[in-house]
Amino acid sequence: MGQRMKRSGSRRMWRSLLSILLIAALVFTMLPAAGVMAAGATIKIENLYTSVTKPTGADDEKVDRYSSNLIDVEATIDGINADQVANIYYEVMNVITGVSSTNRGNPPVVSNNGKTITFRNVQLTEGLNRITIMMDGVSLVTSQPGWAYFTPATRIDRFQVNGEDFSESKIYPTDLSSSNMSSLLDISGYAYNTPEVDIELFGTSQSYTAAVIGNRFSIIADSENGTANANFKLKPGDNLFTFTASNTTHSYQTQKTLIYDNNNSFAYGVTLEGEKLITAPTFVKGTSPATLALSANLKVDIADPDNGVLRYDQLEIRVSGNVVDTIDLTTLTPVAGKEDVYNIYQISSSIDTSTLSNAVLYHDVKFKFINNGTNLEITPNNLGFYFVDPDRAYIEYVARKKTATDTSGTRMSQSAITEIPEQPATFYVYGNNLTQGIDVYVDNALKETVTTPVDPSTPNKFAFELDGLESGEYLLTIVPRDSAPNVAGKMDYYIQVNTSPYVIFQNVYSGIVIEDFETQLNLTCVNNTSCYGVGGRLVNVPKTGSDVKVYLNGTDISDPAIFLKDSEGKRFSIKLSKTKGDANYLEEGRNVITIEIYINGRRTSVSTLEIYKFEFGAPEFTSIMIKEEDSANPKFTPGSVQNTYFTSEETVTFEGKFANTDEISLRVLGTDENGQPKVLYELFRDPEGDGTFARVENENGQPVSTHPLFVQPIQNNGFTTRALELSKRGDTTFEFLITNDETNIKVTHTITITRNAVPYKIEYPKTFVNSQGLLQANINSNYSVVEIKAEYADTIVVKNAKVEHDKTNNVFRFELRDLKQGQNKVDFTVVTGDEEVKGTLILYNMNQPEVGAQYKAKLSNRIRAFNNQLELSFPKNTSLKRMGGDGFTEQYLSDQRYLLFGIANSKNGEVDPVRDPAYVSVLPEFSSQLNDRFQPASQLYWIDAGSIRAGTDPSAAYEGSGQLPMQGTYYYKTRLLPDQVVPTQRAELTIKYNSSIADDAAWRYLTVFQYKIVDNGTTWGTGQWVNLGGVVNTKNKTITVPVDSFGYFQVMYMDQSHDDVISHNWARNELETVYAKGYMEPKSPPSLFLPNDPITRGEFVTMLMKLYDYPLDYKGDSTFIDVFWNSASATAYMYDYRYVETAARAGIIRGTGQRRFNPGELLTREDAAAMIARAGNLKLTSDDSKALSSLQKSFTDAAAIKYYHRASVEAVTKAGLITGKPHSVTNGQKQTYYFDPTGTLTRAEAAAIAIRILKNEKKLPN
Repeated sequence: MGQRMKRSGSRRMWRSLLSILLIAALVFTMLPAAGVMAAGATIKIENLYTSVTKPTGADDEKVDRYSSNLIDVEATIDGINADQVANIYYEVMNVITGVSSTNRGNPPVVSNNGKTITFRNVQLTEGLNRITIMMDGVSLVTSQPGWAYFTPATRIDRFQVNGEDFSESKIYPTDLSSSNMSSLLDISGYAYNTPEVDIELFGTSQSYTAAVIGNRFSIIADSENGTANANFKLKPGDNLFTFTASNTTHSYQTQKTLIYDNNNSFAYGVTLEGEKLITAPTFVKGTSPATLALSANLKVDIADPDNGVLRYDQLEIRVSGNVVDTIDLTTLTPVAGKEDVYNIYQISSSIDTSTLSNAVLYHDVKFKFINNGTNLEITPNNLGFYFVDPDRAYIEYVARKKTATDTSGTRMSQSAITEIPEQPATFYVYGNNLTQGIDVYVDNALKETVTTPVDPSTPNKFAFELDGLESGEYLLTIVPRDSAPNVAGKMDYYIQVNTSPYVIFQNVYSGIVIEDFETQLNLTCVNNTSCYGVGGRLVNVPKTGSDVKVYLNGTDISDPAIFLKDSEGKRFSIKLSKTKGDANYLEEGRNVITIEIYINGRRTSVSTLEIYKFEFGAPEFTSIMIKEEDSANPKFTPGSVQNTYFTSEETVTFEGKFANTDEISLRVLGTDENGQPKVLYELFRDPEGDGTFARVENENGQPVSTHPLFVQPIQNNGFTTRALELSKRGDTTFEFLITNDETNIKVTHTITITRNAVPYKIEYPKTFVNSQGLLQANINSNYSVVEIKAEYADTIVVKNAKVEHDKTNNVFRFELRDLKQGQNKVDFTVVTGDEEVKGTLILYNMNQPEVGAQYKAKLSNRIRAFNNQLELSFPKNTSLKRMGGDGFTEQYLSDQRYLLFGIANSKNGEVDPVRDPAYVSVLPEFSSQLNDRFQPASQLYWIDAGSIRAGTDPSAAYEGSGQLPMQGTYYYKTRLLPDQVVPTQRAELTIKYNSSIADDAAWRYLTVFQYKIVDNGTTWGTGQWVNLGGVVNTKNKTITVPVDSFGYFQVMYMDQSHDDVISHNWARNELETVYAKGYMEPKSPPSLFLPNDPITRGEFVTMLMKLYDYPLDYKGDSTFIDVFWNSASATAYMYDYRYVETAARAGIIRGTGQRRFNPGELLTREDAAAMIARAGNLKLTSDDSKALSSLQKSFTDAAAIKYYHRASVEAVTKAGLITGKPHSVTNGQKQTYYFDPTGTLTRAEAAAIAIRILKNEKKLPN
């Protein structure tokens, strides 16, 4: 015992010394590293408050507060070379927890000629963060620390309307027409950290609170004349929605403008001098233009599609009842529309302000649609603006005060919602020189009149304060005063107030263990005296009408001598004592500080802080809890006796924390399968007293630890157990024991769990109990695998069929297909001997085109998936077959197999992270394959028909289906090339691309890449990205490609060209298009394309076969002896054996004799013409003399063209695919041309020919 006490004292001495060293190190790291900085080199953080020491008092108010944990940190650098920037990194330390993170993998963005660096997405943790930027190398350069507070916040995103991604430029409903009168809109989105979303429609009194289920919310909207029981009634044209997500401490707000189609004509997107009229902007007489420019979009319905007759032929624009413009709609040219349904026009007009009446400030603007033939008319929109007198007082702008010393404020925006995170909040109002005061209104109710300026030197600057407002959105109106209030000069601001009072603790955190009272609780109190205790801030606690009560272990310590507050009532200090008997005595063990906030006599907030004090060596469990997968749906139910639980689970996992412990053990007492007693035991000990525990295998020659129960390592005073098996029936007892060697005190914590076996449990998919009391699983697929565990069942019956039992995993597994969108009810029966137990599962198909979505469909002529974002079409009588080619003759032709479609994670190819997780990436990212020259323009889609091994049972082969990409082992490593299931005829794949891409850029630079198993001459093949090209339909925002096999598909946009293409003097567009669509490749990758190099015969044939979409035919013996597969010559001469061989078998090329093709030889112009004529099946004359005569009319060297090429040259030049070369002529001479038949073609000239072919084939617009 004496040696143990001596060792413990020595341990305390070393701990004290270590603490001193750590404190010294912390002090030095917070000082500028002037002594070790490179000469003249500096780093200065610009966009955060910086200070050598932790901000306190008034300085703490200067620290920016963020509700997003990813921020940008900007700094200026001096004396640092460009090649040294790669050595710059940053460190983020949470001041409260002491946890720091160094990030060297997020390089800075350099700008401002190398003088500014910006770190994007710097991650903060909750509380006060210290950010330091450093550069290492020969010397260390360190910035002064920047400081930032982070508090978690809510957010809303991924808006959809009727299942499609929402766009503010799109008209909804998209399917509303004379034949489809569905006027309802299902508006949905995703909200996080909130149980509900508050939604308001601007300009109306309509509001609705939508419940958030599974992070998703939705509302129903209808026409203002609709009969449905909708949440909102919409006007035609612009409708401005405000969405607010909030929880007890945070809120988030966003606005969306939805253009609604009521199946009639209307104006939308109306602006006056660029200001949206839906927000009623203000214009000042004499300051604003005398003539205000008005612009609008018009949606005008078509009455007679056959003759193009509009429902309305005239538009009147009226301002305050007066007609200011009349437009003949029949003379306008539509800019967009929906075929045979409506046209979209863009119009411009103006309003002469001299004609406006001075008697009114607000002027309404109406668009009246008229049909002169039928006398029909409609005035759907009610918009307007303010036009005010400059000889009155006006508000120039309003700014919000950020800190106690802030005298100018941050300017507020009228077009955005301003978040007020805490109260009281002070605002500065800047008026014009006639402003003598202001009236402040909150939701149209006068709150305050201010007539005294902030300072006599700024007589037009006023200040007011908001305090005591409850959480929510408010309309803040500031009306200026001169001799009287001038309402016309008012300014409106929408503010989102978060008034939920809460507490920020600044030097401790809940669960902290105090081993050294003086060191860990030492702080400077708010009265600037040194004390021991807890410091923090009160947020959203008004100075008047509020009270704060503080309790320590149930004792009121609100005495001002203990609970100190600053003059503003925000910062506080709670003094704590080591003297037993004092009210603020911090006891040994667990202590709870409770802070209750009262507003107007009502308790509105309670914050608790747990502090564990262990200074005398007593071991303590600070927490032991059962780890629940879903805390909202716990699987373990507490019993009436403390530390007892009931469950139907088979295993349990514990997590715990302890203090002052040298030894921890766990004993598990239960029964085995035969009901016989079973005991498991494991012991860990901290031999060095450094907090690292080692497993004790034996002691004094006797075995101690019999089974692995804890997850190793156990350290930092915390542990997690493995998944511990429970007894099949009855009780399992868990005895946790901790020991302190110094005091020899032992503490035991016992938990007993009683397991009640249930008839069945649905293992997959994950379920919850819905409002009808039924088990429900929300899936995003039209099929689902269901796994049911029934321990004692003989079988399970679904749809009158017995379910297969997987003995390895002890589950009954079946698959349900063709599930409809929404609710699908599945009834099943669990059979155990003579007993039958009925069960019901609701599979709710969300049918959302998000990553993870899946769709299975039997082979048919046309398959559409994911809300028509993807369409796969097959010719009539197409079947699926095994690719073959390995000598096995059975093709397994079938039209009964199912194809599987999925939306994959573009980073690793994963479709289903639960059933088919990607432990490593199943496919390389585009960046590593394409040198970052392409960017995604669609989702990544997975399409598969499965694989069939040679000798597979026919019934399994004929009725199988596609698989997830990672099923089994990684698909491209285990599937043999001949085993792939492919269509017997070429299919067409159509994919929707990002609609924001401009039409002119879309047809030039969009393409489809396929990741597939490519034949490399072996049975395994090689996984490779292949550029398929594609035909773009800019009207439908789709791209279509032919496909012969399945795999991954993604639309890509070529956004990075090559240097020598960008600088090319005439063929940049042609070269970029053929590269983007995969017809040509750079000759000297990655940087040079070499467009002026002559093209070889092999490269031209390869390009030609791709241009005309010839199906590959290359298996078997080679036609030519000098065309090789995957050889150095193929790489050098830029050809692909498969395409050259296909061209030979199709009769497009014939070679040069002796079975040679000379693929590396330079291509002549007449040979190119012959290849194009055959590949394009151009009509050729059989009369050589007639061809010569025709050519002589065009080319001076026609006779030099070989006689067997003349017909081809004539056909190709007539089609405009190859043009002649101009002779040099003097002024006045007629221009003549020659063909130059034996001349070569540059790669740029070949690209130009390729573009003409694509246009001739209707693959590109003319």
